[in-house]
Amino acid sequence: MSLDNATGLTALKGPLTWTSERRMVLVNNRQFRIKGINWFGFETPDKCVHGLWGGLSKTLTDYLDLLAFHGFNAIRLPFSVKLALALDTTYPEPGFVQADASLSSLTSGQIMDKLVEEAGKRGMMVMLDQHRLDPDRGISDLWYDEGYEEPVILRSWDIMLARFKTHWNVFALDLKNEPHGPCSWGSGEALTDWKAASERIIRHIAAAHPDFRGLFFVSGIWGGGGHWWGGNFRRVREHPVDVGSTGLNRRVVYTPHVYGPDVFPQSYFSSWSFPDNLPAVWDLHWGFLSGVLETAVVVSEWGGFCRGKDAKWQERIARYLREKGMADNFYWCLNPNSGDTGGILLDDWSTMHEQKLKLLRDVQPEPSRLLPLGTRKAPVRGAGESGRSEAAEYRYELGVPTPDLTLKTSPASQTSGCCGCFGQEARRR
Repeated sequence: MSLDNATGLTALKGPLTWTSERRMVLVNNRQFRIKGINWFGFETPDKCVHGLWGGLSKTLTDYLDLLAFHGFNAIRLPFSVKLALALDTTYPEPGFVQADASLSSLTSGQIMDKLVEEAGKRGMMVMLDQHRLDPDRGISDLWYDEGYEEPVILRSWDIMLARFKTHWNVFALDLKNEPHGPCSWGSGEALTDWKAASERIIRHIAAAHPDFRGLFFVSGIWGGGGHWWGGNFRRVREHPVDVGSTGLNRRVVYTPHVYGPDVFPQSYFSSWSFPDNLPAVWDLHWGFLSGVLETAVVVSEWGGFCRGKDAKWQERIARYLREKGMADNFYWCLNPNSGDTGGILLDDWSTMHEQKLKLLRDVQPEPSRLLPLGTRKAPVRGAGESGRSEAAEYRYELGVPTPDLTLKTSPASQTSGCCGCFGQEARRR
């Protein structure tokens, strides 16, 4: 049912069903253009998104308002398996939520609840990202490790879904951040085959949580040779993810990570033809997927400080994503304290990085918008389908132009320097 033929507003009937078809992300069979951002912290020893500590003046909703203003419609939210197993008994580190009094007595799980709910009020989708097994161990090579065997991984997803599948805006799960090391693809080796493991995880979630209608994001592997962790999809051509169900296969999204010279000096960054030599590299690693499969491809991590050689890299990949029809993306990251990339916020956690905002506007100039219409049920944890916070209808717009300006606020009273133990900083190859 059309709300306004002149503006393209459409009312979508609930419930929402997400699919990956025709090389696009679809909601109820309509394209959803993703302009996403990573906001890390829950996966670290701090057990909360960063930017809420003492000395800063921003609240959780301030950050969400800022993201919504700049057209971001999705958040990739990293968490650890250890946190998932104890959401209601774990609290953020002391002092890490001093800037937001409304969070002062809440557990990490309750803060995550509030983030998801407040994001939904602003039309922002949330992808839950299993980023680490244990916050003190960094990013694991495999999807499991000592103390976190596969049954524990499945249990952690059960806990997360029992809690968050009831939220209408939890639209996707990133099954494992950056497989690397001995991880293989389609090898048949039970202990290393990430393709086979991702299929098992998807089947388990679908069987245990049939009322979850979202997407399954599957990373690639590493394999050396200039690839990034999770950015090698070369064997997918012959060995695509196959869950054994057409319906489930249509909910798989391939999600590479790709970075520039600020993160690691890959040999191809030293080529005389840089950055024009890079499209051939990306085509070989993952870009070819857009020409051989109908599955959507969404880059869920890319970024850097955007200066000098890295700025040239970012400009080139931004153009590549547009040209390949892969504009859906999640940029790394909101946080300025990512030590090898910085963020879209500067060190005062208040001023926006104008050059990065322009790049992201160029990649996805008209992201989609989705909001509930009318009254919706409050989410009831563990209640199954009847407890979903679904509306009868949703306001849908295919593309909404992002304002061509930056929003600046007064700098906070102290800056946040880079810290080599948080998030993505020390995890690199």
